[in-house]
Amino acid sequence: GRAPEAIPLLEEARTNAPNDLEVLNNLGNAYIAAGRTEEAIRQYEQLAKLSPNMFEPHYNLGNLYLTKKNYARAAASYRRAAALKPNSDAVQNNLGVATSAAGDNKAAAEAFRRASDLNPKNALYARNAGITLAKVASPDATTYLERALANGNDEPAVGLTLGRIYTEA
Repeated sequence: GRAPEAIPLLEEARTNAPNDLEVLNNLGNAYIAAGRTEEAIRQYEQLAKLSPNMFEPHYNLGNLYLTKKNYARAAASYRRAAALKPNSDAVQNNLGVATSAAGDNKAAAEAFRRASDLNPKNALYARNAGITLAKVASPDATTYLERALANGNDEPAVGLTLGRIYTEA
């Protein structure tokens, strides 16, 4: 895209309409596209304060914090996004990634489970759910690992984890 060209136009629009949610969101998106992460974070934080019930800034903040390895803030942003759109499989999966990276496998397993249940054909979500459920010794791990295999995920970790579960059963 042409994000570098869009940014000055959107910044001017923000000056003229500082509370216009569409302008603020588009400016945040342009900052992301231009690789200006810190400015995007500030933009989405402002947008989230102006419109706390708007999904996009919370989800985008979660993504930005996740890339910066700020897992606690990513998880908090994804939780807010999930409260606004509880049926978003992408939010649930990303919440699982953030909470797992923060060391909370129990919360991660539940988020991954929700993602996979919302989108049962997604092999990655099923893989994430199965492997993380196995880490917390949930008997449901088998269901999700088998779902991952049925949907074409042939990663060694899936077969290894499922094989270990079958052996121990």
